[in-house]
Amino acid sequence: MKFHAVEPNLVLLVRKSVGRSTFRGLPTKKRRPSAVFREWAYERLADEKTLAQLSVVKTHEDYDRWIKRLSSDLRPRWEKETGQVMRFGPSRKLPDLLMKEVIRWSGFTAGHRNQLLEFIHVPLDSYSLLAVRRCLSDTKAGRRVKISDNASMGSVGTEGMYASIQKAIREIAEEAGVPPIYIDLLAWNRTHKAV
Repeated sequence: MKFHAVEPNLVLLVRKSVGRSTFRGLPTKKRRPSAVFREWAYERLADEKTLAQLSVVKTHEDYDRWIKRLSSDLRPRWEKETGQVMRFGPSRKLPDLLMKEVIRWSGFTAGHRNQLLEFIHVPLDSYSLLAVRRCLSDTKAGRRVKISDNASMGSVGTEGMYASIQKAIREIAEEAGVPPIYIDLLAWNRTHKAV
């Protein structure tokens, strides 16, 4: 898969968005995590309001609010369907992974796709957090954000911590002259030969 390759099939994008390794880290009592997530994602993306709201996103702040609402929508559905409370970190990572694929959808104009590319958040896991941790000392963000050596998606426990890390990622990416998601492409996709 090439990251910038446009894809007309939203179902395929949802299916490819979250891999087995992420689902393995999400224990459930009732249903498989992949089935619950994909069903929820298909429903959200089939709802015209979801994509209509995304189509009017024009700033980082607009996108931050939109993705936060999407993540908040996932948590109660997850608990109902799996019998488990979804921790904060995974509740943000899964929608972030979803959007990393969905921006490739051919239903977006090239201009909107490029704009969303600048806004989407880095899915936070041990790979991306370690990459960010290595860059923090060279940035202003390094004074505000502390990431432990063994950080993972479960380490991101609050909205404040998540927002601080995403802001630091934006600063690192801005300094490098690339969209923030490129940090994830280097940290995850390159190490897993998925680019």
